Amino acid sequence: MSQNLVKGYTTSNTTRIGVNTDQSINSLISCNSVDSTGFGFHFTSNNLNTNFRGNKMRSHFEGLHLTNTAVIDTQTFAGNRWYGNYWPWFGAVNMNAANPNDVYQSLFIVNPIDSTYSPRVPLFSVLPFQPDNTGWFQPQLGISNYACSNINPCSSVQIVYDGGDVNLMELIALDSILTLGYVDESRDIAQSILFDFLMTDSALRNSSSTFTSFINSNPVLQSLYEVKLQYHDLRNAEDSAAILLLTLDSSIKVMVDTLRYYNQAVIDNPSLDLSAEINQANISLNIMKVAYAGLVQQFKLRENAILLHAEFYNSQVNATGLPLENEETINGVQIRYDLFGKDSIASWFPSFLYIAQQCPSQEALPFIEQDFLFHYLTIALLMMIFQSV
Repeated sequence: MSQNLVKGYTTSNTTRIGVNTDQSINSLISCNSVDSTGFGFHFTSNNLNTNFRGNKMRSHFEGLHLTNTAVIDTQTFAGNRWYGNYWPWFGAVNMNAANPNDVYQSLFIVNPIDSTYSPRVPLFSVLPFQPDNTGWFQPQLGISNYACSNINPCSSVQIVYDGGDVNLMELIALDSILTLGYVDESRDIAQSILFDFLMTDSALRNSSSTFTSFINSNPVLQSLYEVKLQYHDLRNAEDSAAILLLTLDSSIKVMVDTLRYYNQAVIDNPSLDLSAEINQANISLNIMKVAYAGLVQQFKLRENAILLHAEFYNSQVNATGLPLENEETINGVQIRYDLFGKDSIASWFPSFLYIAQQCPSQEALPFIEQDFLFHYLTIALLMMIFQSV
């Protein structure tokens, strides 16, 4: 999210939020300006490796608010600025501060060249509304803060995932309590994200016995990761097949147009003998059609083999805990849908309804990318609504 202006009409109503971020890993929130809302920027839950930089917070009750479940990772010389007059309250508040070290999970390191880079934060605790945020913003001279001048347009922004703070990742691997409101679902989602990242970075994975032990002691996450790998292979196979099929399809259309031209020429001029050309074009067209059908058959065989591997790995999951149970269920439905079509998943509708009835704010839903799943979950929600009327 980059280069947006968000303007409200009240600073006292904290239900009015400029930008709200919840369970969004790898986010780039850059060079936005918020004004006249209760909270300017609001974070809740695990938002690992967030890149929060160059944002301007003007008139708000709080310019930046982190809930007691929020973790956003370290922001180093990020150049965020607080222009509003937040007295007698605070420009930034981190409610995830049960002990002094908690604030370091969302640490801000700033060059305090002027006061706008270092907002007023609470330095002693008056719970439940005022935590002790001592040490949350750490001044450090010598390096310039990020500036939004000469920034690239949104379409050219590239986000590089460096994994974030290694200490934070080790806390997740050790099953530590990260937040005051840290629930099992938050833990499972954070560990699933960490597992996938470590599996793609062998150097980091082997750099710590904590990480290797975490990888070796999580067969459920391993099986879910294998399912993702199978679908990654399937998408690559689909892309390769699509290129070949589109090329053949284009050649077939050209040959059909050529035959149409020959036939029309003979109709227009009966004395014209194009039988050899027409015969050769028909032979070429038939060869192309056979090749097209063969490619489709090859892809279906390859697709089925990949899906059967995915089905095997998913059958090994046996998850406990809502996010992983939901992921296992949705994987099973996705695989069946891809193998046998939409009619084959009709019996799974109660499972969709069960997932739809779960409260998203409890972080029970996994990430859902497939359009057909959105469709069926929507139907489930509508049925739930009508049944309650």
